[in-house]
Amino acid sequence: MQEGQHPNALNPDEIAERILRDSRGIEFEYGWAVRVDGGGLLRRAEAPLVGRGYPTNRRKRERTVWSPAVVVRTEHDGYIAERPSRHGPDRARNLSRPRESAKLTSCFSDLGNNERELTQPTAVANFLLSPAEKEIEPMSNEQMRWLLKLIQPARTLASLPGGAGLSQETHAALLGLPHEVYTGELARMGAEAKEAASELLSDPAALSMVDRLPLRKGAKVVVFGDSLTSEPQSWAVILSELVNARRAADEISITISAVGGETTTHGLVRLGEVIARQPDWVLFFIGTNDARTQGPNPTKTLVHHEESARNIAELRERVSHETKARTVWITPPAVNEEQVAKHPGLARFGVRFENENLARVAKIVRDIDEAAIDLFSTLGTPPPADYLMSDGLHFTVTGQKRLSLEVLKGWSKFQ
Repeated sequence: MQEGQHPNALNPDEIAERILRDSRGIEFEYGWAVRVDGGGLLRRAEAPLVGRGYPTNRRKRERTVWSPAVVVRTEHDGYIAERPSRHGPDRARNLSRPRESAKLTSCFSDLGNNERELTQPTAVANFLLSPAEKEIEPMSNEQMRWLLKLIQPARTLASLPGGAGLSQETHAALLGLPHEVYTGELARMGAEAKEAASELLSDPAALSMVDRLPLRKGAKVVVFGDSLTSEPQSWAVILSELVNARRAADEISITISAVGGETTTHGLVRLGEVIARQPDWVLFFIGTNDARTQGPNPTKTLVHHEESARNIAELRERVSHETKARTVWITPPAVNEEQVAKHPGLARFGVRFENENLARVAKIVRDIDEAAIDLFSTLGTPPPADYLMSDGLHFTVTGQKRLSLEVLKGWSKFQ
């Protein structure tokens, strides 16, 4: 690829500047590779290869390492990703060789089918979409929204060193989306969340519930969960819009601390971030992924229900003993099992959810707090069709609006 040939391409200096600014060991994939010496000084940038932040030759670390890198979609096919550290010096890409298209391949062990040779760019969308879906150009709105609801790079990478400073261009590239498409769709989803909040504000009953929320002036609220909470138009986003619009003078802050795919075990690891904020309230909506299974013939859920019970009890105890916060617990909702099983993006990795397993987690949440907001029972099994996306798991903005209303109903009853 020649410099400036593609409108989304960056020249070597721009790539180098962004890598050195954005990353310290974070995995990126650019269509350019930057070579730096062992002290971190930039030497040059060339194409077309991506490194993954590992030395290509450990014996020569003082002379050459590869920077992190991120794939930028270009007009040219055949860019590949390598993990030099896995294959050793004999598989390292030699930048002195002429530029070439995808004649090199390297194996990953984490692509869902154990081993696969890559000859295509490794943006996240390439792994999550089926071959049939990837033939659709451009990506449909449904596919794009599903991708943005499932994976939020800004939240997923925020806890990693340097992750919080990653640019939107980097987030877009990780999802295989042009920057302007990524930011445009996020803006549209945000606007829909605002509209959902506005519709609730037009309902006198909802207004009354917002007014009755037991929140003092300057109260700090943390919402803790997984992708059902972290997505760009989640119930928590809608709830925040409601509170900010109706009770602006109270200066209430609502912080969303949620990461897609997390279980209650992950939650225990991340809870320290919440405790450090010393909030007044913590709203827990986590446990759905505990009930997840992987593979065609699973023998267990990701987290056994007995372990889920211990994890949830520990989350509650830590907040109780290490903060003065009060808690609201929300049960996982049911899913549409048939849609989950048929969805290409989930089926590609053997992801399954059964309502029997989700019901166990919901019971654990109800048992730990009699005031828990029981979405599993309230929304039905499965929830209404217009509440769910095509994967039968994640919620449409209509479904998220209903979730926010249910949380309002339950929370406003606290004294």
